[in-house]
Amino acid sequence: MARRVICLGAAVLASTAACSWHNTTPGSAPANRVVVAPVNLAIKFDPALEDSRKPIQDEIVRQLQERPRARVAIIFEPEAHSLWNECLAIVGSSSHLPNTLDTTLEVFAQELVHHADFDLLLVPSLAWRNARVTGRTARWDGVSRRVSVLGKSRSRPDSRKLQGGLAETTGLSLHIAALTPSGRIVHQGWGGLDIVHDVIQGGRRRSGEVELVLRRNPLEEPAHVREGVALALGPYVAAPGP
Repeated sequence: MARRVICLGAAVLASTAACSWHNTTPGSAPANRVVVAPVNLAIKFDPALEDSRKPIQDEIVRQLQERPRARVAIIFEPEAHSLWNECLAIVGSSSHLPNTLDTTLEVFAQELVHHADFDLLLVPSLAWRNARVTGRTARWDGVSRRVSVLGKSRSRPDSRKLQGGLAETTGLSLHIAALTPSGRIVHQGWGGLDIVHDVIQGGRRRSGEVELVLRRNPLEEPAHVREGVALALGPYVAAPGP
């Protein structure tokens, strides 16, 4: 593979503090150099949620910066996608490597070593997930969210109707994979962010039919974003220092 310079941006938000991560091997040193890949580098996602990627990345960095000692950097997107595509080609053309997402992540981490010094690579991805609904509460990936009921339906091209009432809806979740420079996946975590549909009041066209409408901004509640990101980072992140 041709070598290139991968541009890394120092992750500077409101705080200049960093983060300390625990390795899973007992007695090993903390991982102090953390590199964050662009959101959904590894998984293609709905273009309608393009604007959701930056707030999620900013919140990941903010939570890392609440912990002491580590240095956090972000891989610039063009370079990250170029290297990812090369890793896809390596895995796809190999006769001995399994053609899986985990294998591509492993190769990506191994190739990134040639361009950056790091102890831990984080690869975040947004994904749709099924959420079970009981009453007016949806639950999935460690969170519960209240199902909003809007006023009487107007004609909306993005609405959809369900028969039999609302027993399940769609949640937006964050997945984070953490890898060592050798490509070993040492953590995978899911965190629910928010549900993506509201219920239309008076939207029952026939008995047992419920009308749902897509939310314009499913990440409008900062507290929900903070909770989901914290769950995805999971217990692998060290507790904040004194």
